[in-house]
Amino acid sequence: MSTDPALATPPELVTGGPLIAMHDAIVARLREVFPTNKFTHGFVDSRLTPVEWGDLMRLKPFVGLGWGGARPSDANGRRMSATAEWTVFLATGNSAGPTQRYAGDTQGPGLLAMVQVAAGALQGMVVRPPRAREPVGTVEVSGISNLVIDGFQEKNTAIAGIDLRIPFTLEWIAGADEFLRAGAAWVISADETAGPNDDIDIREAP
Repeated sequence: MSTDPALATPPELVTGGPLIAMHDAIVARLREVFPTNKFTHGFVDSRLTPVEWGDLMRLKPFVGLGWGGARPSDANGRRMSATAEWTVFLATGNSAGPTQRYAGDTQGPGLLAMVQVAAGALQGMVVRPPRAREPVGTVEVSGISNLVIDGFQEKNTAIAGIDLRIPFTLEWIAGADEFLRAGAAWVISADETAGPNDDIDIREAP
């Protein structure tokens, strides 16, 4: 197996690679600073409906991660250089009023404290896959927003988004045999007589 995360054979990219390493590293760090016995964790799809947002907000205080895509460099050649974009979603609720929702009290954590902890824990974090000699890249907090979700209205909820950028490079080391191995590397357990299941439980932690 390659020890450089930028140089990977196709089978390695099925189970690993830079994007998967980023996801795992961000989730692990968030679970360290927001314990799972006090906060609900989950993955946030970019296409959630207002109803699905409502389902998530019932789980607050909530910590979620969403993937926004990747922007390749204009100067790419054989090796692809790009910047991955992620967003951490933080939500809390308090019926006592806006001051309590943002500053916190005994009912729950304040959104401002959650933002400070998440941003401080992720800024400058080096993403390094297991057994890799070289890191994937370093996390940069590129923006923090007080979010208003279109179509979702719940006056006792406060939501923030923390945008992250992580540069990475990717190059396949591949001959014909490696591409065949990539096809064989996918392990999908499913009833071959059934169609794909599109029902995803958004409350399920990644």
